[in-house]
Amino acid sequence: MKILKPLFCFLQAILIVLASFSVYVPGLKTMADHMKADMDFNKNFSFEALDADEAEISEAEKKLCRDWFNENILTAETPAYDFAVDGKSLRNNINDWNISVGSESETGKVRPDGKTVLITLNHKKSDVTAAVEATIFEDYATCEWTVYIENTGDEGSPVIEDFYAADCDIEAGKADVYCLYGSNNKKDDFSVRKAALSGEAAVFNANAGRNSSWLPYFNVDGDSFGFVAAVGWTGQWYSSFAQNPSGVHFQAKQEYFKAYLNPSEKVRSPLVSLSFYETGKPAKGFNIYRSFSKACVINENISQRVYQCASGSVEDVRAAVDAINSSGVSEYIDTFWFDAEKWFYKNKLSSWRNSAGDWTARKDWYPNGFGEVSDMLKENGIDTMLWFEPERVRKGTLFYDVCKEKGWLISNGSLNHLLNLSDDECCDWYIDYMVTFFKENNIAELRQDFNINPLAYWNGNDEKGRSGITENHYVTNLYRYLDTMLSSIDGLRIDNCSSGGRRIDCEMMRRSVPLWRSDYQCVKHGDAAESAQVQSYGLSLVLPYSCIDYEWADSDYEYLSCITPIREVHSELAIDNPEKCVDHLKRFNSIKSYLIENYYPLTPAASADKKVWAAMQYVTGEAGLVLAYRHAKAEDTVTVKLCEVNTNADYSLTFPFDDNAESISVSGQKLSEGFVIKSSAAPEGIVIEYVMQ
Repeated sequence: MKILKPLFCFLQAILIVLASFSVYVPGLKTMADHMKADMDFNKNFSFEALDADEAEISEAEKKLCRDWFNENILTAETPAYDFAVDGKSLRNNINDWNISVGSESETGKVRPDGKTVLITLNHKKSDVTAAVEATIFEDYATCEWTVYIENTGDEGSPVIEDFYAADCDIEAGKADVYCLYGSNNKKDDFSVRKAALSGEAAVFNANAGRNSSWLPYFNVDGDSFGFVAAVGWTGQWYSSFAQNPSGVHFQAKQEYFKAYLNPSEKVRSPLVSLSFYETGKPAKGFNIYRSFSKACVINENISQRVYQCASGSVEDVRAAVDAINSSGVSEYIDTFWFDAEKWFYKNKLSSWRNSAGDWTARKDWYPNGFGEVSDMLKENGIDTMLWFEPERVRKGTLFYDVCKEKGWLISNGSLNHLLNLSDDECCDWYIDYMVTFFKENNIAELRQDFNINPLAYWNGNDEKGRSGITENHYVTNLYRYLDTMLSSIDGLRIDNCSSGGRRIDCEMMRRSVPLWRSDYQCVKHGDAAESAQVQSYGLSLVLPYSCIDYEWADSDYEYLSCITPIREVHSELAIDNPEKCVDHLKRFNSIKSYLIENYYPLTPAASADKKVWAAMQYVTGEAGLVLAYRHAKAEDTVTVKLCEVNTNADYSLTFPFDDNAESISVSGQKLSEGFVIKSSAAPEGIVIEYVMQ
């Protein structure tokens, strides 16, 4: 610690110097963010066990949400959001506005299970108007809102600044905050941290426009009540939490925005959602948000599917299909996953990294177009997922030639150019291209990758006096593009990658799901299995669906470490070892439904440390699943306390991935007070299914 403190201060000094030259160093920022968290935050904590009654969303929690929503959103006096027009904030100049609160919609009319209301604000001294679209999901003790600002006049508006989606006091009392690392291609991706809040704001933000340092999900456990805050902004979001006399001051916004608006121009804030829960039960708070996300956020097309990696020519794909049909693997495969460097045309620039922008099927592999492959797969009951990275454009490609001529590229001196989605005409062309390609080629799933840090591109494209405007329109049009793809292509499913999990937020989750949540598993690491466990431990707190696999997995321990709600198998396993593949997927199918239900971490915050265990529980009704992982140098036993068990009942415990283990009967009292899991080998993965007798 004595060494780390000066080192962190040194890194902070470097960041300040670099910032003074307007240079942004994403890797250094992530290092500094995580070093500070490791010094000042607690990473060796446990979540309190809950019984079934405690896990139920109470009427008091629903009322808490309703009261807060009424007092802070459905109000013309004390709004939870704020912005300044011509230097005067809404909050401090409320009489400068005519504010009208509309009527709540019928449940589900706008958002699933939600009642939506529109609040309109008209500025008395200019042609600036604002609208707040807000929804309350009473069954989930959750509410959300987004603020829109528009210039309805015929000339430029006054400057809009300090544009906060949330800027409010939440009377939760003295509080701790639980937060998640982002994805940084490290073994601790999505690991969980906890800190006591103080009067000095704890600041969290995106890194260069993506989520490398933090995920925008926060659980604030106060001594009066708790809340989970989620920020939906697929760009440079900002959040802060500070202790004050009444509780917690919470802020959320697009980090950099200060701009006048042209006539008819409209901008928006990030989406913010709050899920309320009883104090002292942070695991319950996460489960309330997780249940809300599954029911009201995750796109309806997303389900628990099994993917098989695929590549090669039409003949190669046909041979793969014939192989899995004859072996029986095809019974368990839903989709063939065609990834980077597998299908699209390669020009003289060669690699997939240098060919981004050539979204045309290779003529040597697919002389009749990619639709021939998709149609053949469909005839065999298999869908097709195709990898794209259309926002990043390289010179000499199709997108480069078309967009360069029309002025639709943003450059910053590197070899990578950014497709300028902030331009509506460019976005329209892009949407038409992608929709047409998917329809003509009968593609069922889009794998949307994004391997570029966009913030410098956005900032460099801003006009003078309009800081943040490019990012605002870009992110808004990104959502428009994805929404149009979903509405135009029946049943479309979208994978959200971005260098492995760097675009995870609640707005993207309305449209997509992370099927490759971290690039740490892209290369051979000795602790890739433990890293996968860390990812599941943390990410499961807020996301009911995700996926990861490890190409070099060759042990049951490694396979079991990659158990996720959605499953991917590499072709080497499916084709070269079909018996093992069928056995694994058959067992996986028998337990997968548990993985999207209530979730509880059972051991202290997971890490890749070889001396510890990592254990997790998924539960629904009278049954559940435990995933327990003994690391290489850990003790041979671990004691866990299961949640939501009936202490007056007995449970039958079986081991669905171990044919040599016999079922046992254990009392609910024992499971609740402390159940010992014993391992016979190290490392080892143990899967336990329990059912009330």
